[in-house]
Amino acid sequence: MDEFREMLLTFLKSDLGDQPSLSNLVNRIVIMADINQDGRVSLAEAKSVWALLQVNEFLLMISLHEKEHISKLMGYCGNLYVTEKVPHDSLYGMEVPHILQPLLPSAVLKVIHQWFAPAWPRRAKITIGLLEFIEEIFHGTYGNFYICDTSTKYSG
Repeated sequence: MDEFREMLLTFLKSDLGDQPSLSNLVNRIVIMADINQDGRVSLAEAKSVWALLQVNEFLLMISLHEKEHISKLMGYCGNLYVTEKVPHDSLYGMEVPHILQPLLPSAVLKVIHQWFAPAWPRRAKITIGLLEFIEEIFHGTYGNFYICDTSTKYSG
């Protein structure tokens, strides 16, 4: 198990840089890897977690697991993992189905968006939360993460 810890630490140092908090992350990964909770990480458990750590999204999720904007890990098997489904709504109003958009006049679409949009305080709270999350990613505990493709199909 000490060899696995050392491999994890070396991998995380090369991927995230030499951070003082990496030992906490290694401990969290080792606890997560010990599926049967017998105090040892078997070769199969180690291979499974090692394959997952090669996926940047998984590493980001594990590193930022305590943040409110990160979906929770529900389980994993091999190099596949399952996260909770995170619902998302439009900040600008109700999303009208694409089939109906050409049929409705633009004035009606505008009224629909105004009436069904979240209130401004809610929009502001969401926006501030996302900005704080982005700042945490850039200046976080485990180094800097850079997100290049942020579409909803890659998270949640």
